[in-house]
Amino acid sequence: MDGQYSIFDIPKEPGELKPYEYDFQRYIGQRVHISATSGDYIGVITEIGPYYTTVAVKELGCFLAGTATSIYPVDESEVIT
Repeated sequence: MDGQYSIFDIPKEPGELKPYEYDFQRYIGQRVHISATSGDYIGVITEIGPYYTTVAVKELGCFLAGTATSIYPVDESEVIT
């Protein structure tokens, strides 16, 4: 369901994050940057887990697994329609 938030992303105070926790709230359908060994891509979150986030990358035609250190949200001002 687009726009559904994850139960794994309960807001925390800065400095309370564990290494595997995300510093932003993820939701299904959210556009994110994802870094992979082949480059930096923009994709859409399709599945949320406590440690990994599955991202569909249209440019590559596949899904990538992101972590708290390899994905971050797209600033909507970056989006070209």
